[in-house]
Amino acid sequence: MSRKALQLLLEQVTEKEQKAAQEFAASQMQLQAYRQQLKQLYEYQRTYMTQLSIKALEGLDAAGFSHYQSFISRLETAAREQHAAIIQSEKQLEQKRLIWTRAQTKRKSFELLIDKQLEREEARLLRQEQLLQDEYSITQFVRRSRESS
Repeated sequence: MSRKALQLLLEQVTEKEQKAAQEFAASQMQLQAYRQQLKQLYEYQRTYMTQLSIKALEGLDAAGFSHYQSFISRLETAAREQHAAIIQSEKQLEQKRLIWTRAQTKRKSFELLIDKQLEREEARLLRQEQLLQDEYSITQFVRRSRESS
């Protein structure tokens, strides 16, 4: 395969690797955002439970207590859903990491292939240059030999 073709393929796999890295980073940010949202839900739930305790000590009627309990229950449901989203996001992050790692490996393989091709080309040029120098030396030797005879 020509060096130009390999270079074109390298550019393509490099672009895929960069895209995979961007998707991996975006997935990391999404997971971090989900975790932050869950933390906020827990903090809000704690605050609301503290308010319920204070209101209960002050004398809270059944309707008020039911309202607080209902809202706390909705917060718990939201927290469970958020936790499920985090688990799904972690799985997606791992998939994105694997895709990125494979893309890196593929890029490195193409770079290695190109490097080896360049080394072979340089070795071929060195051999060719050496042959030309040998031929020149032989020609000079023959010329000198003729001149001295």
